[in-house]
Order: sequence, then C-alpha cells, then structure tokens
Amino acid sequence: MTQGKKVSVDPSVLETLTSQFSDTQIAKQLNLAVSTVFSLRKKHGIRSFTEKTKSRQGRLTGEILLPGEGVPHKDLNSPESLYFAEINTPRKAYFLGLIATDGSLSYAEDKYMSVELKDPDYCVLETLAEELQSVSKVAVYSREDKNNTKYGRLRVYNRVLVDCLKRLGITDNTTKNKAYINLSKELRPHYLRGLLDGDGCVKSATKTLNFGSCSRDLVAIWDSWVSEEFGVSCSITEKILKSKKPFYTITFGGKPKEVLSWLYQSNQDVCVPRKLKEASLWLNMKE
Repeated sequence: MTQGKKVSVDPSVLETLTSQFSDTQIAKQLNLAVSTVFSLRKKHGIRSFTEKTKSRQGRLTGEILLPGEGVPHKDLNSPESLYFAEINTPRKAYFLGLIATDGSLSYAEDKYMSVELKDPDYCVLETLAEELQSVSKVAVYSREDKNNTKYGRLRVYNRVLVDCLKRLGITDNTTKNKAYINLSKELRPHYLRGLLDGDGCVKSATKTLNFGSCSRDLVAIWDSWVSEEFGVSCSITEKILKSKKPFYTITFGGKPKEVLSWLYQSNQDVCVPRKLKEASLWLNMKE
C-alpha cells in the first residue's frame, strides 16, 4: 500500500473506476489506502460509487449489497461521531477516563475504538453504547484461562470518533494513553472515577484506595488534582513487571476516605456497581 508520499491518479481514470467500484475496491486495485482514494475523489469533485448508482458494495467481496445488508456508512455528524468532540458532561468525562485505562484505538484501514472489561464490570459498556447512540453492541466472550473468565468488549468503527479520542490522549496502546488535563473542577472527579473503575482498587474491609497503571501520565493527573483539592501529599511507588514495563501505584496521604467521598458522593450516575458497593460500605462506616 502506498503511504507517506503524495499520490496522483488521473481524474478521468478515477471517474471511470467510481462508476464501477467502491472506494475500498478501488484502493485494492490501485494499492492505495481507502482514505487516499476518498481524498482524491473530494479533491477532483468526483462522486462515489454509491452516490452515482445508489448501490453499495461489500467491502470484502465487492458484490452489490441488497437494501439492509452490510454495515451502514457512518454519519460524520452523528451523536456517535461527535460524542467526544467536547468533554462537557459528567458522563463524557467518566467514559473518557474509563477508555484511558481499558480502551485503545486502531489506526488501521478500519479505524475503531475498543474498550474491554471483565464480568460483571462490563455492564457500564452497555451505558456507553447507549450514550453514543451506536449500533455497535457489547460482545461477551470467555477467555481460555483456568477461570474461564468472562469479558465484555465494545468495539465502535468510526474514524471521526477515533480522531476525537486521539486528540484527547487515547492511543493504539493502552499503556501509552495520556491524561486529559483540560477539564473543569466540576468534571474532574467524574474523569478520575472512570480511571478508578478501570485500573483502581477500592476495598472497604481494609480501607484501601489506590490507582495503578503503566501510564505515568495517568498516575500524575491523580497526584496533581488530589493534591490541589485536598492539600495532601500523595505517594507514588514504582515496580518493574515481568514484561519489563514500569508500573506505578498512587495512594492518597492520610485522606483516602475524603478522596473516595469526592469521587462518589452525588457522583453515582454511572460507575462500576462492584466498586460503588465497596465505596458505599466504606463511606457509611462509623469511625
């Protein structure tokens, strides 16, 4: 596939090809990226195969699809596409935090966002799908391990959504995701609760509250915001995993219960029920 340099295709050739083939099929014939074919069409004002014929071709086979077959083209202005264009609600802040810990992007030809959680925590992914108003559903599967662990995965194919999340610090590698720092103080606890639901620990019996990640950036945002909010010195420890990657864990000075209250009290609109239960037990304990 031709990448990294300017590509030129005779407009007359492109005009002829679009009368017979979709952008995907043209890309295969010319050994180009689909996005390159799309850009060339727009540059020369050439309509697509679908625009010309009112028909659609299957991506893999090139066969003409009957009405209702295949995956609908994404509306670039749909709620799904633009959901993360601006982080201005508690749910958007929460889900951005959750994706930062347990999500990743694919920048390949089929761009998509994927986020995965264990059973029973993946129930919040159903809420995310509803928020996005997406046709994508949560796929439940079992991994081949000694516990036959169940997981839920939400995968959304949408290049606009992917581009938005990329600008917000999400990458194609979960361990390299960056924190999003441009949030109002009102939205910070929602974002941090999303991070906590992904890679945090809440245990009422031992009064344990911490967050751990291979992303130093995600740990640092906890340190910055909690220190600013409560005036405490957080403790960050580092260890090296078997994979040779550094892993950071942060705890919250002498005020873990106060931090927990900040994250959960009046902020229970969306969260992992298992951790909400532990938080509620701890917060309702008499000292």
